[in-house]
Amino acid sequence: MSSKADTNSPAFTGTPTGPTASAGTNTTQIATTAFVTSAVTDGISTERTATVTLTNKTINADNNTIAGIAASSFVLSNESGNLDVAAAQKVIPSGDVVGTTDTQTLTNKTLITPNIDSAQIPAVSGSAPLYLCRAWVNFNGTGTVAIRSSGNVSSITDNGTGQYTVNFTTAMPDADFSANVSAYREGNSGYSFLGYSLPTTSAVSVTTINKNLLSDAPSLADNTLVCVSVFR
Repeated sequence: MSSKADTNSPAFTGTPTGPTASAGTNTTQIATTAFVTSAVTDGISTERTATVTLTNKTINADNNTIAGIAASSFVLSNESGNLDVAAAQKVIPSGDVVGTTDTQTLTNKTLITPNIDSAQIPAVSGSAPLYLCRAWVNFNGTGTVAIRSSGNVSSITDNGTGQYTVNFTTAMPDADFSANVSAYREGNSGYSFLGYSLPTTSAVSVTTINKNLLSDAPSLADNTLVCVSVFR
C-alpha cells in the first residue's frame, strides 16, 4: 500500500500535479505553481501601470524612462547622496531650462524680481526706449547729513558746506552717466544753483550754491532737502 497516499496529511513524492484554478480564485482550493506564477505576474503588471499620487517619496531613476518621463527630469544621486556620474547621459535637454549665464529667448514667461515688477513699470507708448533710474536719494544736507530714502545708495559723505558725495551700493557699468540734482533750503531768499562733478563708477560729487536776491555773490550753502537721481 506504499503507492497510496493517506487522506489525512498525505505525504506525496515525485512531482504531483493538479488542476490550475482560474485567475482570481480565492478559496481553499489547492493552488498550483502555474496559478501562483500567473497571479504574481498579473500583480506586478498592475502595479507598473497604476496611477498613484506620491507624496514625499524618493524616486530612483535608472537609464530608462519612468512612465514616459525622461530620467533627466530627476536629480541623479547614488546611495551616498553624491552625483551619479555613471548616469552622465541623463542631461537636461538644451532649451528646457535657462542657465544663469545663458542667452535665451523666453516665450510666455513671467519674470519677477525684488526690484522690478509690472506695478513699478507703467505702460508706455511710442518707440522711444525706456531707461530706468540706476540710483536715487533724498537726504537732509544740513547739520548731520541723513538719508531719508534711497535706492542703490549706501551713504552720503559730507565734504563741507554745500558739498556732498553720493556713494552707490552697486557700482555703475562706467562713469558716463547723467546725474540730476534738485535742492531746497528752508528760509531761502534766493536761488539754489546745483551741479555735480567727479563722477566715478562708485560715486558722484554734488554741489549746492545759493545766490541771495540782493547779492550778486553766490556762495556754497547746505540745503535741508537734496535729491539726486542717476540714469545710465
